[in-house]
Amino acid sequence: MVVRHLRIGHGYVTSVRDEGAGEPYVLVHGSPLDQRSWDGIVPLLATGARVITYDLRGHGTAASAPPARTRDDFVDDLVKLLDQLEIKKVHLLGHSFGGQIAQLFAARLAGRTRRLALLCTRATPFPPFADAASALEQNGLPDPAPILARWFPPEAIKADAAPVRYAKSCLLGADPAVWASEFRMIAEYDGRDALRAITAPTSVIAAEHDHVATPEAMKDIAGLLRKARFHLLEGSYHLAPLLDVERVAALLGEGPASTRR
Repeated sequence: MVVRHLRIGHGYVTSVRDEGAGEPYVLVHGSPLDQRSWDGIVPLLATGARVITYDLRGHGTAASAPPARTRDDFVDDLVKLLDQLEIKKVHLLGHSFGGQIAQLFAARLAGRTRRLALLCTRATPFPPFADAASALEQNGLPDPAPILARWFPPEAIKADAAPVRYAKSCLLGADPAVWASEFRMIAEYDGRDALRAITAPTSVIAAEHDHVATPEAMKDIAGLLRKARFHLLEGSYHLAPLLDVERVAALLGEGPASTRR
């Protein structure tokens, strides 16, 4: 694995991990996580591809970067990242908030998107997150226990599994202002027009017990795409990339694998 720090612009410097060889995959993490959320999946994908992860501005190694004002800022960051890495076309994989960034990228830059995978994400507004944003702004970071209970199965929490400890550390270390801003973006996000504009073949992957990016919401995403395959991870939760590594990796690699030379 090659790890480098890239200056994307306007004070945004991020750590970029680059592993494997072949067609490039870029994985975009959710909020308030960072690129470590992909650590279990990267080695599995990197057996037949080049896999790249990075920290969104406001997260992980880029925690001190100037905050994004809109979702388009995150898309612009991704474009600049690919330009610096001299990647013209990419397999783009987005989880949760990262899935919304991936949707907008694929809609805006069809010529640079080879395939797309959307994992546990939404394309319609989710008003409860506006209330969550207000609570963050007024009260600071919340008790992580109820959030972890929505993200993981009870047995993983009881065992204090490593993915649970990682997610808890992200919750406790989040910047309330950054997290609130991204909550508002998710609360207001309507990507249905973007989905209709996407031309790339897309894998839409839902977790059975996801209470925000519900299987029903993700079926609606698949229904708006021109070329989509819907997959349901039975028994899985919102943080499937951390606890359901093998199944998620298999699905992420399934579609793009057919295009490898």
